[in-house]
Order: sequence, then structure tokens, then C-alpha cells
Amino acid sequence: MGLFGKRNSREGKHKSAGSKHAASTHVSSDVKSAHKHNAQSSSVTAHEASTTRAQSSVTPRARHKKAAIAWISIGIVLLVLYVAGIILFSSLFFPRTRIAFIDASLKSDTQLEQALNDAFNAYEIALSADGFHETITTRDMNLRIDAQHIAKEMHHRQAAWMWPYALIAGHYDYSSLLQAKADQDALTQVVASKIERYNKTQRLPRDAYIVFNDDQQHFHIEKEQPGTALDTSRVVQKILQALDKLEQSVTLDASDTIAPAITANNETLQRTCEQANAMIAHDIVLTANGKPFYTVSRKLQGEMITFDADGIQFSDEKARTALRGVLSSFNTVGATRSYTRPDGKHISVRGGTYGWRVDIDKVIEDVIARIKDATGEPLEIPFASTAACALSADKPDWGDRYIDVDLSEQYARFYDNGALVWESPIVSGKPGEHATPPGAWKINYRTSPQLLESWKDGEKQWSVTVRYWMSFVHNSIGFHDATWQPRFGGTWYKSHGSHGCINLSLSSASALFDVVRKGDPVIVHY
Repeated sequence: MGLFGKRNSREGKHKSAGSKHAASTHVSSDVKSAHKHNAQSSSVTAHEASTTRAQSSVTPRARHKKAAIAWISIGIVLLVLYVAGIILFSSLFFPRTRIAFIDASLKSDTQLEQALNDAFNAYEIALSADGFHETITTRDMNLRIDAQHIAKEMHHRQAAWMWPYALIAGHYDYSSLLQAKADQDALTQVVASKIERYNKTQRLPRDAYIVFNDDQQHFHIEKEQPGTALDTSRVVQKILQALDKLEQSVTLDASDTIAPAITANNETLQRTCEQANAMIAHDIVLTANGKPFYTVSRKLQGEMITFDADGIQFSDEKARTALRGVLSSFNTVGATRSYTRPDGKHISVRGGTYGWRVDIDKVIEDVIARIKDATGEPLEIPFASTAACALSADKPDWGDRYIDVDLSEQYARFYDNGALVWESPIVSGKPGEHATPPGAWKINYRTSPQLLESWKDGEKQWSVTVRYWMSFVHNSIGFHDATWQPRFGGTWYKSHGSHGCINLSLSSASALFDVVRKGDPVIVHY
């Protein structure tokens, strides 16, 4: 074992050494391989690193250059487009450009001028109201427009450099440049003729006015009432407003009608109403011989007042109308009066100038003065003619002293206090043209002697002097002596009557002259 053991030990060593050598050889080979691989890897890595270093030093400049070139190219394109847009819109209008109802989008000045002229030549304004439909043409208005100036002014105001914004969101309205010139006088004349026909069937307005309220016994203002008639001036103004915007229709309403000139809120009207009410604040009592005769009420006073642009006026005619009825009841002049003569004969007489007659003009003057003064003081009635006493059912207003001339009997009697103080047969006027006028008269002139004359067509017909003259119809008919009459009474007057006077014998005329006085009633009747 020792040998083999040793041999084996050697062999083992040898084998071990061989193994080691083999291992060493294998390791060496692996190492070499690894070195080779590492060398290759190092070489690749070095190349990549070199390449990376090359790229890191060259790419940014190239990239910047390319980017710059790209942006410059884009800028040039945009600039070219922008300039082209400016050039284009220096001769064309932006999209969405309007002037009134005309679309000017992408139109040239010439095209817009033509569009404006065409539009204005065909332009009409339709007027409409309730029952009123009319058309106003450019000819009616003598309408004129400077289309060339408008187009140039629109382009002048259009900023061509803003075309990009205009394409995206721009809206342009140049209606304010429209300055169509209408002949207002010609337009007014045309509109007036159209409205005149329409207004013939329409209601005119009524101004507020002052009226007397019977229930409240004072003046108040009656509110104005609108009408339906159109106001030419207002319609013309509405047409001109529509023309400014080139509107093609105008609807007329209540604001275009003729307005009341005076409304209830008018300060002058209100002040006048207050003044009128202050004037009629009191009744006016009319008196006759100091005794109340009639009351002029506030209502009656109100009827005498009128109103105009100058304020309160007093109407004599209205005052006369208002007072005539009541005052005429006091008048007896010319009225039919009946009486019984002392000898029992019942007589009715009408006409003449004797009796009561209110001086209506003076009454009106005095009443109006009282109204203006607003004092309410009583007013004594002024009479233009008076009588002996008031008229009553029992006796006439001439009382108990009067001359009774009975034309039927041809006899005259003078009564004084019921007693017969004078009587005589007479010759009155010849029937027909010269008949003695019946009526209640009075002696208005008494003289002795008197020249009597008759004239016709400027020529004297006759003249005579009488001893006694007592006229009762003006100074033309009266009692007088007529010594040329051979007899008196009976029917002699029918063939030998006077020219209207009462002929008496000289003695009868003398006796009457002695007892008669101026103002004595003379009652002539049949």
C-alpha cells in the first residue's frame, strides 16, 4: 500500500496537477474569452459613447435650424395671406356687413352703390292704421341719396387690417351713414291729401271745457276727449324717422292722432274755472220799488258767462235770452189789456207805447256788473217805460186817469179817478192807410198853436196851423182842433176822416187842452 499508496499519491498529485493544469487552461481560456468579450463590449460601448457624444454636440443646432426654417416658412405664408386679405378687403366689404336692409357682404363699392340705388328706387313705406292703408314712395318724398359717398365712407371706416377678426366674429352695421334727403314740404303735401280723405270719416278731438253743473250749482271742467283723426305733422315725423332707418312700414296709433289743444290739466283753464265760480258765488235779487221781484240764480248767471281763449266773457245775447222770459212778464207795453169802462163797456186793447217796459239793456249791464263784482247786492230794475200802477186782474196799469177813444162810437172820454171830466164826439183817421192806430198810448207833447204839415216823396202835400196840439203817437198823431170839419161823430170819418189824428171842434179841443197833462194815458180801441 505504501508503494501503491505512494504511487497513487503521486498519481494523484499528478492527476491533481493535471487537473489543475486543465483547470488552469480552462480558466485561462475562459478568461481570454472573457477578455475578448470584454474587449468587444468595451469597443461597442466606446463607439456608442462616441456616437452619443457626437449626437449630443450636433442635434440641438440642427433642430433649432429646422424649427426656425419651419416657423419662418409659416410666417411668410401667414404674412402673404394677411397682406392678400388686406388687399382683398380694401376693395370688398367684410362678411356680415349691412347697411339698413341691404347686405353688403363681400360687395365692392360699385356693387354696393348699385344695390343702394336699386333699393332706393324701389323703396316704399307702407302706412297702416285702423281703416287707413297708404303707401309713400320715393317719388312722393323726392328722395335723394348719395350712394357713391356712402360706399366710400363705409370703406373708409372699414379697417382692412382687421379682416381676420372680421372673418371669425365681426358684425358691421353702417345704417347710421344713410342720410337719405327727403323733400319735407312735398312729403307733407302728399300725406296731408291722404289724411284729409281719411279724416272725413273720423272723429275730431274735443278740448276740455268749462260747463255749469246744475246739481252742484257751479262750474266744473269737462275732461277732453281724444279723437281718431290723424295729425299730418305727426305722421310726417314718423315717416321721416322710419326713413332714417330705411324701415319699410309704419304702424300708426293713438299717439299719431290730432291731440286736444286744451286738457283738463291746463292751468289757465283751471284758473278761469275758479274765477267763474267766484263770480257766481251769490244770487242776485232784482227789486221793483225796493221790493224783491226776481232772483237771478247762480245757474242763470252761469248761462250768461262764456269762455274763450282770452278767459271769461259775458254774452249779452245769452243774458238777454236768460232774462227775457222773466222780465217780459213784467212788460205791459204792447200787451193785450182788458178793462171795463165806467159806463160798463168791456174793452180789450193791444199795441201802443204806454205801460211797463224793462230796460233790458240796462238790466243786462247791471247784472253783469254785479256778477263781475261778486258782491251779491240787490239790483233795482231799471225801466225804459213806466205806468201809473202795476197791472192786475182788476184794473189796467194806466189806473183811473186816462182818455178813452172809442173808434167804433167815434167818441172820446176823459176819466179822472173814475169820474168823467171831459167828453166829445170825434172824427178819427179815414179807414185804410190813414186809420188811427189802436193801442195804449200817452200824451207826449202838448202845445199851442202848432203847424201841421204832410210830406210825401220829399214834397209837401199840405200844411195847416191848429190852435191846440196834443200828440200821443210820437209827434205825428194827436188831438187837435179841426175847424174845417162840418160835423163830428157817426160815420163821417169813413168818407171824411183825418190822416190819423183825432179831430175835435175848437171848443172841445180847448176844453181838453185845459185838463190834459203830458204823460196821461190815451186808450184807442174799437
